[in-house]
Amino acid sequence: MKTRYFLTGLIGVLSGLLQAQQPQGIDVSHHQGTIDWNLVYQSGKVFAFVKATEGYTYNDPQFVTNMVGGTNAGVLMGAYHFARPDNNSAIDEAHHFLQVAGNYIGQGYLPPVLDLEDPPGEDLQTLYTSQELTAWVQAWLQVIEDSTGVEPIIYTNGRYTNYLQSSLNHYRLWIAEPDGNTNPPDNLGHWTTWAFKQYSWNGNVNGISGDVDLNVFNGTMTELNNMAQGGNGGGSAVLDCNNAVVLDCGDFYHGPASSDSSAVYSYGCNGWTETGPERVHVLMPNSGTDLNVVISGFQGDLDVYILNSCDPGDCVGSVYSSSAYLSGAVAGQTYYPVVDADDGSGSAYDIYVACGNFPGDISLNNVRITTNPHVNPGQTVDVYCKQYYAGSSSSLPDIKVAYYLSTDCSLDSTDILLGYDLSAINSGNRTNTETHTLVIPDTVSDGNYQILFVANADQVIPEATLQNNIYCVPLTVGQVDVEKYDLTAHIRLWPNPALGSIRYQAGEDVQIKRIEIMDLGGKLLMETENPSNTLDLSTLESGIYFIRFTDNRGRSGTFKVIRQ
Repeated sequence: MKTRYFLTGLIGVLSGLLQAQQPQGIDVSHHQGTIDWNLVYQSGKVFAFVKATEGYTYNDPQFVTNMVGGTNAGVLMGAYHFARPDNNSAIDEAHHFLQVAGNYIGQGYLPPVLDLEDPPGEDLQTLYTSQELTAWVQAWLQVIEDSTGVEPIIYTNGRYTNYLQSSLNHYRLWIAEPDGNTNPPDNLGHWTTWAFKQYSWNGNVNGISGDVDLNVFNGTMTELNNMAQGGNGGGSAVLDCNNAVVLDCGDFYHGPASSDSSAVYSYGCNGWTETGPERVHVLMPNSGTDLNVVISGFQGDLDVYILNSCDPGDCVGSVYSSSAYLSGAVAGQTYYPVVDADDGSGSAYDIYVACGNFPGDISLNNVRITTNPHVNPGQTVDVYCKQYYAGSSSSLPDIKVAYYLSTDCSLDSTDILLGYDLSAINSGNRTNTETHTLVIPDTVSDGNYQILFVANADQVIPEATLQNNIYCVPLTVGQVDVEKYDLTAHIRLWPNPALGSIRYQAGEDVQIKRIEIMDLGGKLLMETENPSNTLDLSTLESGIYFIRFTDNRGRSGTFKVIRQ
């Protein structure tokens, strides 16, 4: 990593003071020579990333010495790999990194890092298209995560946060922005948040002769410990259960979106990286029983855990990608189902709790239209969803996902079947991704519609609940008559992008009766009748949403808004 600029004024900060501030750290390689890690720690640097490898053949000669010395001194340590897409395949480089650094990935260490920057004398943007470079990076990250169970971090600069595609933005970002201060970076590109900032390439730290890179962590010391200790800080991280949502057996609950920060990075049941925010529920079964908790209707990569207490290390039962199972739950004992996110998503979700006999369940998530949601009759739209199975059956018939064109978000005999997919799912293959191109009939009238996604459409297997089988996404067909269907020409909405709230003003002949806020997948997040002229968006995470207005004459119009 580069060394250029000079920073003064932060040296000598006591490590105890850092407990109440953003933790400070460094990154090093053999260029820093022999390091006195005790002095580094005493100077207030509580974490460090160490170069392990470069390309396919190079090993940093100081890697092991630095990792052992830093760990013994009390510094939280992590390993990084300098990528050379100009010379090698991502797979070869990932395996090379694992051979050298594999013993320093996991419990007690910070996640591994892919250092992506231009190699000496090369410009990766001339060698790779954005799509090709993104694929190279994704391949490296996937090998590391599949091999270790730990989600890596991407280190790069503002040039590549914009060049890499948004499909990578669920990975934590370590951004190089050497502006000499620890203020938040301002060139995140496709990322919405950051984990580490490299704010100087020419710092001075006791215990190191010469320049060294300086870094700051975007969080608390507890959160940094969580990251290094597999998520629960050695049992020290405790969830906030004061506002836990009470659930009972058989309950189906809609959890709203959240923009809260994450405090827990993994749980005692597995080594998955969870970057939150955490949503906590509480459940007390009346009798001894088995518990099945299923989540659905979300965007991104949410998971659910069952805990015996508010300590994330106290995880019980089995955890799958969209459900959790506990055999023999004790009557009268309090359990805490927690929804967390591998990708940091604060997406809304549905959660269902089944106690006792559980025939299995089919549900949907990540429902969306992937092409323009405004087409003419006879044209096509591409759709995407994931159909998920919770249960123990090892052999199931093919399960249909059906797609309907509807005037509302409920299935009835007037809806038009547009097609379906067949999924071979069972206990060994719980999730199936469905993609389909749908043709909108040329006989359909212009207007506002919904695409209905219906799981287990033929009901070929019994389910614990059918409430998580149908989700919808809005679609506009043809030239919609503004006076009859669309109020957008009669409503002023500002500011957009918005921070905590957004205001609107309707025309003199328009009386707003209802406002609905939906995510990009069309999932209803908030709804209000007879609203005021100011909408509170503070509970929504940063992102893009739809706001649909309906007036007292049944006319409606939808705006796309950005929540900053």
